[in-house]
Amino acid sequence: MKKLISVVLTVAMLASLGLTAFADNPITQDSDPKNSDVVVQTITKTSDETYSVQIPADLSIEWGDTEQKDMNPKVTSQLQLGAKITVRVTDEDSTKRLKNKDWPAGLAYTPTGLDETFEFGAINTDALPKGAEKTVSVQVPSFAGVLVAVYQTTLTYTVEYKAP
Repeated sequence: MKKLISVVLTVAMLASLGLTAFADNPITQDSDPKNSDVVVQTITKTSDETYSVQIPADLSIEWGDTEQKDMNPKVTSQLQLGAKITVRVTDEDSTKRLKNKDWPAGLAYTPTGLDETFEFGAINTDALPKGAEKTVSVQVPSFAGVLVAVYQTTLTYTVEYKAP
């Protein structure tokens, strides 16, 4: 039995020596024309996506300063085709007043862009919200008739990824 197995293996080995290796798309002397197409493509995973949203640091407004202050988020991203990032900015208090616990009336301020949804596509490099009406800013229009004190509010930036 051992001799039979060794003879069969020897014959199989000798038969394999005569085989030629073939490519998937062989070109032979009989091929016309002598070319072949090869598809080259990338392979992606959801972990290949990257994004970051830069939120402004705390804002300090000098007493008496009535200039508009920019509070825009900046987005840098490389996402799947069709994916999006949305950013929404809300205020902790809907009365649009900067608060001080000892002065309940607070200090009125004018926000722009609050409660709007800013949408960013798949490719961004430090992108800001688009359009003059689509910005986030705060402004204290007047300090008249308000006691001098520290007033504040909190703006909340919510970032959401939307898959394609």
